[in-house]
Amino acid sequence: MAAPAGQGKRTLPEETREYLCHEMIKLRRNFGIRSDRGGDEKHDRPESALRSLARDGEQAVATVKRKAEEEKGAKARALKRQKIVNIKAKVDKMEAELAEEEARLVDRDALRRAYLGYVVAGTLDSRYQGLPAEST
Repeated sequence: MAAPAGQGKRTLPEETREYLCHEMIKLRRNFGIRSDRGGDEKHDRPESALRSLARDGEQAVATVKRKAEEEKGAKARALKRQKIVNIKAKVDKMEAELAEEEARLVDRDALRRAYLGYVVAGTLDSRYQGLPAEST
C-alpha cells in the first residue's frame, strides 16, 4: 500500500489506480471538470488527477464559503439598515408626541392666561367683588 508520509514516493496498487481513475472520470464528468492536460482521461495518473480534483473541490468549497460570507455580510448590512429605519421611525414618533405635548401646553397656557385675564378683569369690575349687582 502507500508508504507513510514523508518516506518516499507513494504509489497505489494497479487495481486501486484503475478504480480511482474510473471514479475520478465519473466525478469530473458529473461536475463538468475537464482534464488539466486535455488528453485522454483514462491515461491520467490517478494521483495527480485526484490532487487536481481535490484542488478543484477546494476551490469550489472556497467559492461557496466566500459567497456565504458575502450573503452573511449582506444580511448583516440589511439588519443594520432596518435597525436605523426603526430608530428613525421611533425618533419621528417621539418628535410628533413632543409637538402634540407642546401644542397642549400652549393651549393650556392660553387658557390660563385667558382665565387670569378674566379673574383680573373681574376683580376690577365691582360686580365680581361681592357687591350686589343692583348697586352698580
